[in-house]
Amino acid sequence: MKLKKVIACLFVIILTTATLAGCSKEELALYKLSDELTTLKYTKPVQSEGKIDLELDVLPQEATDFIGDDADVLAKLLDFVQANSLTYTVKSDVSKDLIDADINLMNKETGKEVPLMSVLRNDGTTYVKLDDYIKIIKENFVNVGTEEENEQVNLELDKMFGGLEYMSVSDEEVIVFVSQMFKSALGSDAAAAAEMSAMYEDLLKQSVDTEYAIQKQKLNKQLMDALIKKVYNDYSFDLVKQDGNNYSITLDADNIGTTLFSFADYSLENSEELGETIKEFINNLSVEQYSMLVGAYAVNTINKEMVSEGIDEAMKDIVENKEEYKEAIKEGVAMYDSMFKQYIDGSIIQVTMGKDKNGTYTSEFMAKVKVNDLDTQKAVFDATLTIDEAIKEIAAFTVTAPTENVSTFTEFLQSMPKVMTIETLTKSYSMFNFEKGMTMDTGDVNIVIVDDFSYLPFRKISEMFGEQVEWDNVNRKAYILRGEEKIEVDSILQDSSAYIKTREFEKLGYVVEWDDTTKIITITKY
Repeated sequence: MKLKKVIACLFVIILTTATLAGCSKEELALYKLSDELTTLKYTKPVQSEGKIDLELDVLPQEATDFIGDDADVLAKLLDFVQANSLTYTVKSDVSKDLIDADINLMNKETGKEVPLMSVLRNDGTTYVKLDDYIKIIKENFVNVGTEEENEQVNLELDKMFGGLEYMSVSDEEVIVFVSQMFKSALGSDAAAAAEMSAMYEDLLKQSVDTEYAIQKQKLNKQLMDALIKKVYNDYSFDLVKQDGNNYSITLDADNIGTTLFSFADYSLENSEELGETIKEFINNLSVEQYSMLVGAYAVNTINKEMVSEGIDEAMKDIVENKEEYKEAIKEGVAMYDSMFKQYIDGSIIQVTMGKDKNGTYTSEFMAKVKVNDLDTQKAVFDATLTIDEAIKEIAAFTVTAPTENVSTFTEFLQSMPKVMTIETLTKSYSMFNFEKGMTMDTGDVNIVIVDDFSYLPFRKISEMFGEQVEWDNVNRKAYILRGEEKIEVDSILQDSSAYIKTREFEKLGYVVEWDDTTKIITITKY
């Protein structure tokens, strides 16, 4: 299975980058321009300035139905998105792992900008300035309910973000959090949890390793250069148009099917050259380069010989069944033209890139996604995303990390509310605890009923909330120890375990709620 994934990834790389790498004069010029820009971003300090717009003209009815009673929130969100653009200025130096970014909200009508968020990165830690973001949330979205509801939402936001200006997120904190998340999700399968944790830890470490990123970019370029020279030297998508120093690609409902199936047909006809080129590329890689391709976690279980054999098997299958594959391509074209094209009619993706005489690179991206009901021919979803950006090389810069009003990511997770819901009818629980990387944990919980009161297992629940539970053998009572503070609760013994009334958790500072209709207990620790 891993081997198939590696081979599939190789072909995905080819497919996703191929639209920049045909062999017409315009396609080669665009490929060169794109490669120049990528190399600049990875090797020099650069500044990017841009604007992002999102227009949501038609949303599917399912989205409105899902929101339900919160329709006012959805309407507020849509109005906000339609009225504002995101603008940004980002200075980055990948080789030194530095980022200095400012993100603003711009009113489309007045052009007025207000700060939304700032991001700084230095020495393996990212600092996100959140106070402006929280302010905007409060001003624009916490006013759609009753006065009491709005006050409660504001109170909860203050509990989580009150006094917070910057949040620092170290690379190690991210790795630990994601590893914990997978261990929590796959806890019942220890082997799978360990494998997934190792894989994602490897990927995360690579994503923040600047030297790795630079070398991976060079590796991808080597592969594409080899494919253009040896396999796709006679192929052209006929999509790239030149206008002065600008080059553009347009994909729409009319040409996207033809483009993809044409590329598949050409690759099929030249499958032997394609397979040999990829094999040669792999076999010439160093150990470190090959590790980048398959992942350090898998390099010892998927060697070059295995990949080469897998490619040989795939190519042999294609040669022996080429006519069947070609017929499948024809059927795919016919199906696309007869049905799917109508489904996305009106959709369009356009990318334009250029470089002016001052060395500034410009890019414009526009994606309009339109989904139509085939019976009524009316749009059920219609949204347009545009991103305009200018990028130029700048002088070296430094980033000074903030030192005041900074909360670490770990501290923030610890401050997040931990919530347990207990269904008394089924004697089961659900636990949300982001500090441990888990979005939800579920299981059974024993509930003892005495004089119509529900008693819950003290140690089990308290420790899930991160408490230290101790036992007073003299007085035969369990208690919570917080540092030097000893918090006693009224408890009963049942099968040698301490149980306490649900409301006793309020003595620990928790919020306890009871829903008499559903018979569900909710315990929240802020």
